[in-house]
Amino acid sequence: MIRDIQLKALLCLVILISYTLSIQAQNATSLYYLENLPQNNFINAAMMPRANVFIGLPLVNSIYSSTNSDLSAGNLLQNVDNKWVHPLNKKFDYNKLYPNLNNATSLSNNESISTLYFGFRTSKGYFTFSTSEKVGFKLSFPSDLFKMTDKGFPDGSSFDLSPFGFKAIYYREISFGYSHEINKNLILGAHIKPLFGLSAVEMSFDKFQLNTSREVWNLDMNGSIHTSAPLEVTEGKNGIPDSVKLRDMETQDLIDTYGLNFSNPGLAVDLGAVYKLNEAWSFSAALNNVGFITWKKDLNSVSVNGQYDFTGPSISALDRDSLGDRYNDIIDSVKNVIGGKTGNERFTTTLSPVMYLGGLYRVNHVLSLGLLSRSVFEKKDFRQDFSASANINLYHFLTFNANYNVDINGNNDFGLGFALRTGPLQFYLLADHLPTEYNMVDNNGSKNPVPFKMETATVMLGINLIFGANGYKDKPMMDSYSEY
Repeated sequence: MIRDIQLKALLCLVILISYTLSIQAQNATSLYYLENLPQNNFINAAMMPRANVFIGLPLVNSIYSSTNSDLSAGNLLQNVDNKWVHPLNKKFDYNKLYPNLNNATSLSNNESISTLYFGFRTSKGYFTFSTSEKVGFKLSFPSDLFKMTDKGFPDGSSFDLSPFGFKAIYYREISFGYSHEINKNLILGAHIKPLFGLSAVEMSFDKFQLNTSREVWNLDMNGSIHTSAPLEVTEGKNGIPDSVKLRDMETQDLIDTYGLNFSNPGLAVDLGAVYKLNEAWSFSAALNNVGFITWKKDLNSVSVNGQYDFTGPSISALDRDSLGDRYNDIIDSVKNVIGGKTGNERFTTTLSPVMYLGGLYRVNHVLSLGLLSRSVFEKKDFRQDFSASANINLYHFLTFNANYNVDINGNNDFGLGFALRTGPLQFYLLADHLPTEYNMVDNNGSKNPVPFKMETATVMLGINLIFGANGYKDKPMMDSYSEY
């Protein structure tokens, strides 16, 4: 009974996370066309801030958190006979779930705090500098897991579990940025970003195939787990770790590990371009986060490569109530036959490149309309979304963005962003992928609103000091506005 409850809790985790983390974020698309906000240089290195000098307040100039799930609560909860049922309920209709599944289903979260950020203008260019602390994780699990829950393990079944993986990383980024006005129509920019890894865990499989039969089950595996963290690992049976725990650390150890650790070097670049076709139309492109980190300190690794036979339990599609016990039986059987190799191997993690393509039409000096394409490239995963926005720039007092987002493999939603300035002080707040549809879900007699279609949400905020915002060094801002 206890194991069954644990399994139900595990499979319903995505539902809970999509609700409890609904205030968290991806990179805000609202940021792209907020022209009076220096932070839009983060998303396109060619975009020059509209200030002679700006200084982001340390630790609070850019704070964001991001979450994304391939499945929403609406995918995993169904209303049957006025009751909400989850995938382990016999009344759950998997035929409604399968169209929403890809080969891999993932949940990711990324958070960042910019500790320093400043920039200044030259006659033909703009220099920026920033330092950031970045933390992120991504959990990918095979969609075949849902087939197991739906159909059980009939004789002659084959399940592809290779998409199963986990990646968590904490690193420090230093960015040296420069954008240059090639001519009156073209601006090019780049960020060169030294990276310093602080901790990482990466688990991936090139092959993870489970085959069932009446006589014997077979597991064909080729994968590995790598860590760079202050861990104590005790090797157990067949080369598989028996226990893993954090090493006891004194204050100086914490400083050496997370404050002064330069043992895991990396490098990334951002590239950007802005082309002004005429007074009304401009186009832009950016390719960000092309980079890697090589991990060399506090290393532990486990690799598995081989085929393993074992006797599997008999589970039918109608036996969902006992799936918790059966899954644990399978895990216990695998532990007894699987063989692994432990070590201290170096490894490399790559960042997830993001490409932006944008077009902007200036209706007048206050209002502009924008289109933006965002493509995210990840291992065994690809994301594509589009947004249309209306942008208002009331000189430097108020900048406002309203956008509508279309996710190719997800849901459509709205986003808002604004930057408010009084004197040299500028405050901004962005929120993309706002939920517009809620359903009341009864949980043991307590009804709670759940954003049924939410898969992604965005919040980003910060405070800057802006100097010389009323005009460029070589061109008054009022003149630049009056051209349109």
